[in-house]
Amino acid sequence: MSKKASTPTAHPSPRLPDESVARRLVVKGLVGTALGGALGYFGYPWIAGNRQKEFAAAMQRVWDNIKEHPSVRRRREVAEHPARTVPIVLDADGRDYETFLTALHLRHITPMEVIRPHFKMRGTVANCLPPREIWPNIATTLRVADEVRHQLGARLDAIVSAYRCPAYNAACPGAARSSFHMQNFALDLVYDCPPAQVVKAAEALRLKGFFKGGIGRYAGFTHIDARGTNADW
Repeated sequence: MSKKASTPTAHPSPRLPDESVARRLVVKGLVGTALGGALGYFGYPWIAGNRQKEFAAAMQRVWDNIKEHPSVRRRREVAEHPARTVPIVLDADGRDYETFLTALHLRHITPMEVIRPHFKMRGTVANCLPPREIWPNIATTLRVADEVRHQLGARLDAIVSAYRCPAYNAACPGAARSSFHMQNFALDLVYDCPPAQVVKAAEALRLKGFFKGGIGRYAGFTHIDARGTNADW
């Protein structure tokens, strides 16, 4: 049986309603308020001025409710509170994972560089170390990242993201629901050189058969994963 993964202390994140349901509720509220305001306006023309004020106030209340909807509030919190690193404290599982990473004998990447992004939070949502059964998934991707560092001769500034637990992945803007980060196959990497050079080096390694996986081009980092099939974006 797998041991419980190391994780920073955090309150559990409430489950968000389906966005389509949220949109229907919002539209229903807006339509209902608009119809009510219009009926009031035309039904009592001699107090149209007061009705207009009431209608404006009602619309403001609806807008305030939209802003406070959990899904909207969660997106606002993520935007206002970007990922932050919390103190790294390793339990027995964490120390075992550090030993596992050390045994990979990487030349340029230390175990703590890999572990650090697992101790991040977005709002109240905490990431954690991967479950023990998927530790081996990251080995090939780390070897690719290590070899890219060697080929480029450029410092690896940061591993921005490695494994993501489902709740933390959901809190990451733009993250795919089926992200390979959740399977411990993926790394988001920042090297001390333009991302285009990183992509070129990774593509050259893949062409040589060093790995099969995805290479993602982003403005500030490069995504590399060893999913087993090639993909580019």
